Amino acid sequence: MTAANVPSQPDPARQGEPTIEDVAAAAGVSIRTVSRVLNKSPKVNAQTRERIEAAIAALRFRPSLRARALAMRRSFLIGLIHNDRNALVLDSIQRGIVSVTAAQGYELIVHSTPPEGPRPLPMPWPLPAVRGWTG
Repeated sequence: MTAANVPSQPDPARQGEPTIEDVAAAAGVSIRTVSRVLNKSPKVNAQTRERIEAAIAALRFRPSLRARALAMRRSFLIGLIHNDRNALVLDSIQRGIVSVTAAQGYELIVHSTPPEGPRPLPMPWPLPAVRGWTG
């Protein structure tokens, strides 16, 4: 089964937010044309591009990182695993990581281990398989 055949499930965190379908309807174009604009394809004429960009602005549309990850088969997630011993130093490191990675479209996931030492991480699901992690 390909990513295109997987039934889409609404992202509860994005409930009520405009979708790419909403942008396409507002601009009077296809979803594919909106996608081309979002991906900066030269295959869209200037007038159509302006109409789509206006619809994106009016609707305050934000592309779904989940949809992007599914389409590209990449998660755009970075994991940080630490112990609690250096919490003050970790805070500035974490803010630095986020400031660099967010600008590149990545999201940071942080997991804390107990100060007494490493142990197996309790994962509610196998993240690499579900999220498409590459390493």
